[in-house]
Amino acid sequence: MHADPHAGVVISGSARWGQTLGQAGTVGPGNAVGTLLDNATSALPCTHRVANVDSAPFRYIMGRFLAPSNVVAAPLPDEPGLSLERETARGRSYRIRLLPGQATSLHRHAQPGLLIQVGSGRVGLTGDKSEASSAHSGAGAWWWRAAGKVHSIRNAGDAPVELIEIDWK
Repeated sequence: MHADPHAGVVISGSARWGQTLGQAGTVGPGNAVGTLLDNATSALPCTHRVANVDSAPFRYIMGRFLAPSNVVAAPLPDEPGLSLERETARGRSYRIRLLPGQATSLHRHAQPGLLIQVGSGRVGLTGDKSEASSAHSGAGAWWWRAAGKVHSIRNAGDAPVELIEIDWK
């Protein structure tokens, strides 16, 4: 059951079976790696179940909007490698795609947020330290930051990297 709004990204996709309470279940291809997910337009609470019907794993990294940040701020401006992809009443999602050696500008997030690495690669963060982070790097690595933090995200590897950054409104 999802009682709270949430947002996240698909880290590893696979064919899956899904069923919403009171409806017939269906089999589908699942969501592609890097797909943004949220329940911003869903009636809450929403009860459903899913099952993996593939030999490949599926993995999502999600954040729940338990309470608003109450920080009013304009979206970050688009720049090479960073663009606003989705905005809902509770959050903003940015897609970051960086070529080897490329970095975002040093920018300030007025709102708290979650940075999620979609695929493999080496990511470097410059600026204010994250409040918490995953114990690993690569696909599914995440960093939580408090409101008002300044950082730059750099591709420290030799292959393109992709990340999703979600700001809590």
